[in-house]
Amino acid sequence: MGKWDYSIFWKETLNELKKELDEQEFSMWFNIEYETSGEQSIVVSVPSAFYRDQVKQRYQKLIESKLFELSGQHISLEFEIKHKKKDRPEESGRTEEGEKTVKKAGPGNSSPPKAKTGDIPVRGNHPDLKPEYTFDNFVIGDNNSFAANAAMAIAKNPGTAYNPFLIYGGVGLGKTHLMEAIGNMVWKEKGGKIVYVTAETFLNEYVKSIFDKKTSEFKNKYRNVDILLIDDIHFFQGKEGVQEELFHTFNTLYNANKQIIFTCDRHISELKKLPERLRSRCELGLNIDLQPPNYETRCAILKKKIENREVHIPEDVIALIAKNVSSNVRDLEGSLLKLIAYAEITKKILPWKLPSSSSGTLSAHQSRIMLR
Repeated sequence: MGKWDYSIFWKETLNELKKELDEQEFSMWFNIEYETSGEQSIVVSVPSAFYRDQVKQRYQKLIESKLFELSGQHISLEFEIKHKKKDRPEESGRTEEGEKTVKKAGPGNSSPPKAKTGDIPVRGNHPDLKPEYTFDNFVIGDNNSFAANAAMAIAKNPGTAYNPFLIYGGVGLGKTHLMEAIGNMVWKEKGGKIVYVTAETFLNEYVKSIFDKKTSEFKNKYRNVDILLIDDIHFFQGKEGVQEELFHTFNTLYNANKQIIFTCDRHISELKKLPERLRSRCELGLNIDLQPPNYETRCAILKKKIENREVHIPEDVIALIAKNVSSNVRDLEGSLLKLIAYAEITKKILPWKLPSSSSGTLSAHQSRIMLR
């Protein structure tokens, strides 16, 4: 034992917090391990930087207050990040969906050699996810950095600490892009059964299953997945039958540690026509909102869109669009495409630097009209 050993105070603090906090909340956010003690500090390890930031924001003051009550000393909490290593089976048997099994080499067995450690199985695109919706194509700014970092953390370890995950905000801010980016990353790197569906499609399939007397097939489809992605859950408001089905589907997946991801146009607490028990379950995990992008982020988004289209747009044109369109990403992209299409159809060129009397160039006045 070292000169300072506060492990007994740490254990008692966890015991006290376990009594005060909800069981699911405690298990979600206290995946923390005691490491060592300093003169007036305790060092604990957490699985990721994102996890550390969340614990610091939510619980550090509470933990330090408990430590003071128990020890009579001001003990600060310090963090170090320890990524957990996952065991890799040396011999294959059962593998993720889409991967081939590799048998142990032996006499008379001409199976192919094993993949090198760290190799990622090659998979095609997921049939229900847009291949362009990736983290590489998602421009991160002040308005969405928290949501993007959370989404990437979930994609690396689905079904663990941040479950369920709800992304909410206005139209055209990238909720669906971020949600599908998680699905695409998990699909490419891990495989498994990933289901993406809009709330409207979920409802229509549920109604059809009742009409066709195939509700068991519907339940099997959505309750036997590794990741369930449902877009626009505000659509379920006031629809009691499908709310009941979603509630039981949620419980089944959550209890099996399967990742659940929803998008919504507002915070879940504002969906008054959604039952309280369903709202409370959505609040068990992480709820993050997306805000409209600032000017710098809008410029970066336009440049990314232009890069993907492989066209050349001058900087002053990008600045003009970013300045005039500030509502959301969808309107920003729509304005860019509209300007490019107008220039192509009218045979006028970019940029709009020449005087308006020049017939071969769009004037600044014309460009602003196009942006309305």
